[in-house]
Amino acid sequence: MTEKIRQAIKEAVGRFEDEEEDPRILVLGATGVGKSSLVNAIFGERLQKVNTIQSTTRDFSTHEYKIDGTKILITDSPGYGEVGYDEQYSRQVVTEAETAHAVTLVLKADEKGYERDRRIIGSTSKDPDFSLEKPLLIALNQIDKMKPSREWNPPYEWEAPPRDDDSEKVRNIKEKVALVKDQFKTVIGRRETIVIPTMSDEEEGRIFGVDKFKLKLLQILPETSRYRFARSAKLAEKASKEVLEQLDKEADKIITAAATAAGTAVFTNPVPVSDFLILVPIQIGMVIKLGAIYGETIDKKSAIEIVTTLGAGVATRVIFQTVVSWLPVIKNALGPPVASAATYGIGKAAKKYFKGQGVPTEEELKAEVEGEFNRRRDKRGA
Repeated sequence: MTEKIRQAIKEAVGRFEDEEEDPRILVLGATGVGKSSLVNAIFGERLQKVNTIQSTTRDFSTHEYKIDGTKILITDSPGYGEVGYDEQYSRQVVTEAETAHAVTLVLKADEKGYERDRRIIGSTSKDPDFSLEKPLLIALNQIDKMKPSREWNPPYEWEAPPRDDDSEKVRNIKEKVALVKDQFKTVIGRRETIVIPTMSDEEEGRIFGVDKFKLKLLQILPETSRYRFARSAKLAEKASKEVLEQLDKEADKIITAAATAAGTAVFTNPVPVSDFLILVPIQIGMVIKLGAIYGETIDKKSAIEIVTTLGAGVATRVIFQTVVSWLPVIKNALGPPVASAATYGIGKAAKKYFKGQGVPTEEELKAEVEGEFNRRRDKRGA
């Protein structure tokens, strides 16, 4: 790997880091619903408070945590406080939500009407300053306390349609999730509402639903804060098979988007011999995102090590891309599918590497790149 490529990789990592934001999550809910235990379960024992930033609104405070070098900002609500305070509380939620990347609400699963929660959320949703673009992610916490409360033997397939052979616990969870969705749909209007049943207190028994809650939180976060959250939350760690399959799909979306961006970048590049300088940021950004999905933090040094580990095929493809770029007559006919296929191959290799499945052989990498190249070339010719 030449020094020029090393420097391009370092600059690409630095640019990606500069464009990222520290995730800021607003956590709402009454006292005693398990907000702290849920936050701790999301981030695990790595959670260490390093700073407290007092908010401008009454009793709300934002805590800064540092997890494996990544900052996370959690804005905690004070509980609902005294009766008659609801309207003011709702206005404060609006203010805090303006700077939050995600809005979450924690409820106790064994409560019934959630009248105060719905009144506060309903009042908040009617405020014109409360963005409709942010979904409401609800954790139906302490799901273990639902009847029969003595039964706690997860996992439970609560997302499947009701079946005759559902246990009483599963049936009650399914009914409760559907009921909460309906209850909040009536007060929240067009805003998307997502309900995830969770049990987040490790001292009370086996953790449940937290991995799915983390996945949904990742999906509703904006692109700029998504991957810092992914790295700190260690999404793939202790995740269920179902969640791991969803993470693989997220990874495939990242690879496909980067491959498409690479082809477009080469097609529109007016300087023939500079394609690799355009492709490096796209490919490195892809590798960083894939690492984050599977819980890896990638800095300038590790990015170079990972690209080197993925094999000499990477350098070979960069050279091939550069040679193609020297030929302006065929560049736009051949260059874009080559760039897309090369990026796709790097992405598939990185995904396998981050999943702990080793480094693809040259034959596997070649087959992946050639297959994607032919698919994109045929698509362009169609």
